Amino acid sequence: MKRKHKAGLAMLDSIANDVKLLKPDIRLLFLLFQGYGKMVKHRFGEALDCYSRAAALETLDAAAAFNRLICEGVLQSQKRCHEQALEKFAAATKLFPNSKEGYVHRLMAHVGTYLSSQYSSPFRNFDSKQGALREAAEELGIALEKSKKDAELHFYSGLLEMVRRRYTDAIQEFGKVPSIAIERDRQSSTRTRAWRGTTFSAGSARAAQACSEKPWRTWTSH
Repeated sequence: MKRKHKAGLAMLDSIANDVKLLKPDIRLLFLLFQGYGKMVKHRFGEALDCYSRAAALETLDAAAAFNRLICEGVLQSQKRCHEQALEKFAAATKLFPNSKEGYVHRLMAHVGTYLSSQYSSPFRNFDSKQGALREAAEELGIALEKSKKDAELHFYSGLLEMVRRRYTDAIQEFGKVPSIAIERDRQSSTRTRAWRGTTFSAGSARAAQACSEKPWRTWTSH
């Protein structure tokens, strides 16, 4: 599937220079397909350019507008402008309130806010930092209410618990991922990501738990 997607995107890129020769309605479809393809490959800057060019031709439908907002939010997050990112993700969520994607991105933006403040001022603004994690947990809770048996959401839940240093809870969440993924779809790409990421993350959670329970010995201790 990945090879077919890569080949399809390469084909679209190969004729991108000729897109101006197409009729406006065909050009619009081309840009929307190309934008989605680049978004799936996490090339958000290029995807946003496609959606912006499509918007110049015609008002975007809800799905394309949603994707455009997600791209804008992700790019803001990459710049560590998490407040601006949250605004974009909130607007996207209003378009499709039942889609988990908007909530997941908001979750990660809240975690980004926490981590940024943690590294910049580790001994300050404790309440605001914890507030960011509470907001992240609320976003995740909403997403799980809409899709309780979702392997990817439980994976993100495990990551959140790692950030909150709740390692036992993290291990439990990671443990739910493989069985849910297999039950839902044996050929799912989500299942593949879940197996790879969960094995490493669960191991990390166990190591962190062990370190928290048994502080490191010094090199001189016996």
